[in-house]
Amino acid sequence: MAETKAPPATTEPKAPAAYLAEARKILDGDATIPVQREHLMALRPELLPAPLGDPQVYAKLSPDGKLVVVKATLCLKEELGHLYEVKGKVGISSVGYHELNRYAAVSLVGPVTLSTPEGERPNPWLEMDEKTGYVKAVRVRRVAFGLSPIGSLAVIDRSFRYDLRTYLLEEATKAAVKTPSMGTFMLADQVAEYEQTEKKRGWFVLLEPPVGLWLNLAHAEVRGLLETHTQRLRFAERTATSICERNALRAHPAIAKSQVEAHGAKLRTQETNIGDFVADLMRERMASDLALLNGGAIRTNRTVPVGPLTKRDVHSLLPFTNVVLKLEMSGGDLRRALERGLAQTDREGGGFLQVSGIRLAWDARRPAGRRLVSAEVGGKPLAAEALYTVAVPGYLWRGGDGFTEFAGAKVLVGDENGPNLTQLVLDAIAHRNAIAPQPDGRLRVVER
Repeated sequence: MAETKAPPATTEPKAPAAYLAEARKILDGDATIPVQREHLMALRPELLPAPLGDPQVYAKLSPDGKLVVVKATLCLKEELGHLYEVKGKVGISSVGYHELNRYAAVSLVGPVTLSTPEGERPNPWLEMDEKTGYVKAVRVRRVAFGLSPIGSLAVIDRSFRYDLRTYLLEEATKAAVKTPSMGTFMLADQVAEYEQTEKKRGWFVLLEPPVGLWLNLAHAEVRGLLETHTQRLRFAERTATSICERNALRAHPAIAKSQVEAHGAKLRTQETNIGDFVADLMRERMASDLALLNGGAIRTNRTVPVGPLTKRDVHSLLPFTNVVLKLEMSGGDLRRALERGLAQTDREGGGFLQVSGIRLAWDARRPAGRRLVSAEVGGKPLAAEALYTVAVPGYLWRGGDGFTEFAGAKVLVGDENGPNLTQLVLDAIAHRNAIAPQPDGRLRVVER
């Protein structure tokens, strides 16, 4: 009879408590193991429903201490805040990385201290402006630790400095370059003479002494920038922590190689109730024939429920500083602008237009530039030679999202006198108490 051999001895995986204790040693600098090691525990192949090393694999510990590996393609959606767009590029938000982490199970820890140029400081650390007494920057440190797709322990340590003044100056500088009426660059010793000559009061910020930026405080967009800055001050620590956690999760191997399927927003491809609501408010406030709003100006496509909206809701929907202008345009230029917006459905671009005062039918199967089937303003076909008054955000007038059709339009109400879009919505909600927007078919897709 053949000799029966005993099965090879196996080492049981460490329990979660032991695993966390080992990870905390790494955070405290007392670890006797490297930051990444190939075998955190003995692997038992019969427990693995997916192979280690695959970028679609997520490895985690079960409550009884066993290594469990699953394989998945994850779906992130902009309507749930998982994605954002900057300059035509889509990125994953902090909310999106936390959604990925539901599968990766990476732990986030805030160490007690962080490093600054002045030495070790408590985490988080608020840097105060000695002149104003306000927070000028926030430093945050977060450590992400968890299992990589090959089953090893990986630890990512990230620090982030959220400089509020830099954000404000960058936005103000870009805005002043695009819209000279908002502000101008000058020397510090020219400010008094300039204000006396122009009979304007402003805010002068030194950029690179003695050169600075003078901002017109009477300008609606400048006031909008300052309001946005005030909101940043209120939530500076929360924002800094969110960004730091996103950076740590983004760099962790458990998530960095995730297979992600991105779903674009309805605002960039079709009519939505919130798009209708905001565009209608623009047209009513400016007493124009129609209103056009780039879908990217609204940063969520969730359905707005019947009932009250809070100020925070509105700021999350319309986070950008946008002044509404009133233009006079020909029907031909309007048609070209509408075609440009419809062309962006191919890439779910932010320039897809939400509309008011006009009803469109369009065919997505047609080539870009020839998708508009019909367009009616006030129940009559859009006429190429006729003139129409149009309410648009300043972003479109300045050529945002590639729109050149608005640049030659006659300006009836400019950016110095137009209302701030966010405030317009807030005022409307305060007046109406509650809203119940419903799509009405103004953007109809032709299907054969």
